[in-house]
Amino acid sequence: MQQFQRIHPAFEQLPENADWQQFENWPDCDFLNQLLLHGVSNKAGKVIRFAPQDDSLPWPELYYEQRIAQHGVIATRANWHDFFNSIIWCLYPDTKASISALHSAEFDPASSNRTRLRDALTLFDENGALVVSSNLALLQAIIDFNWQSVFIEFQNDWHAQTQCHIVGHALFEKLLTPYIGITANTRLFHVPNKYFDLPLTDQRQYLDVAVAAMFDRRALQTPRNLSPFPLLGVPGWWDDQSAEFFANTNYFRAKSFERQATILTLSL
Repeated sequence: MQQFQRIHPAFEQLPENADWQQFENWPDCDFLNQLLLHGVSNKAGKVIRFAPQDDSLPWPELYYEQRIAQHGVIATRANWHDFFNSIIWCLYPDTKASISALHSAEFDPASSNRTRLRDALTLFDENGALVVSSNLALLQAIIDFNWQSVFIEFQNDWHAQTQCHIVGHALFEKLLTPYIGITANTRLFHVPNKYFDLPLTDQRQYLDVAVAAMFDRRALQTPRNLSPFPLLGVPGWWDDQSAEFFANTNYFRAKSFERQATILTLSL
């Protein structure tokens, strides 16, 4: 394994209690289970655990999300995609449990058609991010696709008053080899300034509870509830953030249709 922070600043969000350099091969499920917070469970109260996706996997007849929702068992392969999925479970367990429960409830084995809710859940689960800011105008600029304001006019607000938290495991996988085009599907949160005085672990726990509650009350219904966000525009998240970079309208695109995205207000 490797020092992820050398690859991209977003990897500073990985668990602080893991030394990835000790591994010559993939961390096994026993190690990943140790990273989970004590007592992490699914919505049915079953303790979450990672299990190898091989012949030893229990309840092989169940769909992936059903196995999690009913028994708390997460089938895990030795690859980057599943590795980062396990990491997100460690960082945002309530959010992942809510996503799993909704997926399972919406799954119809007799139908090949996916619901709009399941489409939205998948987009967020794979490529989701949370943009959190005390600057309401910046969040509105994201909804409006006003990228010059988001990344240039409000540049000094980033890090002090604005954050982007990765919650999609596929996003972390993409950031191993960053490329222009990486786009997150975001939910936007307006928070008080004192949120930014919290330690990172407390910020994550606060967001985890808030996002899980958002899912539990069905505040995400369709992919149009998500705001596209060109991830490499975050200050420091791409080497060349020149005026020419931000003028690339193939990446920093104009809004092509109205969405149903909203800004959620959180209080401490």
